[in-house]
Amino acid sequence: MDLPEIRTAVGRFLSDRDLVAAALVCKSWNASFTPALYSIIQCGFACKQPTKRAVVANAHHIRRLYLLWGQFGIFSNNCTKLESVEIHTSLWSPDNWGLVTTLLQRNPRIKSIKINHSGPTMPMEVMKTISSCSELRSLSIYAHGLDSTYTELILDIAVRLEHLAFGGFGCTYPESLDKWPCFPHLKKLDIQIGTSNLPLLELIRKCPMLKALGGMINVGELQPFSEFCNILKTHCPLIENLNLMGGSLTDMKIAQILDSGHRFVSLEFEGSGFGEMAFQSLTRHFAWLQKLHLLRSMGLTSAMAQRIMTSCPKLTLFWGTTLRASDILGIVQGEEAGTGSMTVEQPQDWVCTHLEHLRISICGLDGKPLDWHRKVMQQLARLVKLETLTLRTNGEYHAFPQGERDGLDLRLESGLDVLSSLKQLRILEFDGSRQQIGKQDVRWMMEAWPRLHRISGKLHDERKQRSKLKHILEKRDIYVEYSERNNDNYVESEDDYYSDGEMSVEDLTENEENEENEENHEGDSDDDSDDDSDDDSDDDSDDDSNISDNSDISGGSDISGDSDSSDDLDSSGSSDNSDDSDSSDSSNASEDGQQEV
Repeated sequence: MDLPEIRTAVGRFLSDRDLVAAALVCKSWNASFTPALYSIIQCGFACKQPTKRAVVANAHHIRRLYLLWGQFGIFSNNCTKLESVEIHTSLWSPDNWGLVTTLLQRNPRIKSIKINHSGPTMPMEVMKTISSCSELRSLSIYAHGLDSTYTELILDIAVRLEHLAFGGFGCTYPESLDKWPCFPHLKKLDIQIGTSNLPLLELIRKCPMLKALGGMINVGELQPFSEFCNILKTHCPLIENLNLMGGSLTDMKIAQILDSGHRFVSLEFEGSGFGEMAFQSLTRHFAWLQKLHLLRSMGLTSAMAQRIMTSCPKLTLFWGTTLRASDILGIVQGEEAGTGSMTVEQPQDWVCTHLEHLRISICGLDGKPLDWHRKVMQQLARLVKLETLTLRTNGEYHAFPQGERDGLDLRLESGLDVLSSLKQLRILEFDGSRQQIGKQDVRWMMEAWPRLHRISGKLHDERKQRSKLKHILEKRDIYVEYSERNNDNYVESEDDYYSDGEMSVEDLTENEENEENEENHEGDSDDDSDDDSDDDSDDDSDDDSNISDNSDISGGSDISGDSDSSDDLDSSGSSDNSDDSDSSDSSNASEDGQQEV
């Protein structure tokens, strides 16, 4: 059944590249998929801009607009159905601010506005226009030098908001909030830097519906600290998300915060003094916890991390420090187990099977048998919804006493095949971990993880072997990067790969083919040769259609060349295509459109 409403629903889940291909099929498909293609537009630095003709023709489809850079007066004059706009600016002229004012005035039903301005003071006319948006529910203002006239207007608007974020250097705030008895609808409050003179405790007390509190709040220095905890407990009974600066948050203060909440779903205490006391208080929230961010929290032990992985069934994100293989495998020394000198293995399965993002350094594997690696990977294999997996943090958050070899061995002979269940994996990172990955391992990754599009880490010690592996991966649109030992993020370019007399791209391809021919001649790698031919055919088809199966273009990405293609459809191309058009015409149109992308 091919109904327009079904196509429209499907369009919400397609990448921009796929939407272009779908819109070029025929008139009815063009009508179904063009709105999804233009619903979210991003224009800015390093983004390809939609053409003016495309914007004019499709402005009525734009719902969310991200303006990051450059001239975009075309949007101010044509967009009238925006629901959300995000603007990042620096040294802007009055003319540009006038365009922003016009844009907001032409979209009075806008629901979300975000302005991040690092230049001179924002004109008051912009703030007054924002205030006139009667359906506004979310406002984020980050600007420097705002006086009390601005901040009072922001608080006036906040009375009807559900989400408020504000801050900036040199801003002044009213000494008292008596003018505003309550912010009855505010559910999310983000306080950014430059708000030290804001009566924060009084503001939080006036938000009875508050569910999320975060930003650059240095809660540990609030005086008295006990009053902050008491406000959370008595005045904000619905609070469940906290994102707090960790600099002055001691273990005891975090424990007090955790004890003040009924149940917490999302917690972020990066770089804090999180320790044993905080952990004991955290256990009370294990049943509800979905996101936990504890990077650079050196009091988080490996045993604590293992307890979290085995006790939080709803966890979708966990960023920690280290997790030792002995804790994962439940290795208990003889004296602890009461068995004399023997060691006992008492593994406990991870229960966080909804986990999508895991960042933790798995260590304690240097010199251990390969069976340890396989058993660790068996635990990882339980995380079937995992999208990003970071196994090492390159020493930036923790010291690894056993060096760069102390990491998970990502080879088939060590049990990599166990991870075939991670079909949703998109990003794999193992920076700082010494690997000896081979071509067979890389090809397995490409087949077992169809959504994989980025690998961060040193694939192999030898530079030439690394070059070969990177070449194989990039033929399948999998981006490869790694960090050098100085922790500077260094991405090898083609010149880096093939300088100093090393192999060119052609040499790599020829060498790879020769090796494969030798393997086939010996009869030892029939499966590999089949995989290679499949890879080659896949690559040829990818080149012909110019469509990437591993495309990671999300809803908020820029439309770029797609705009020209779809605009041509709206203005003229749709008249050339019809539901009855022959396949050759449709194929040619699709190919032309993809070349523009």
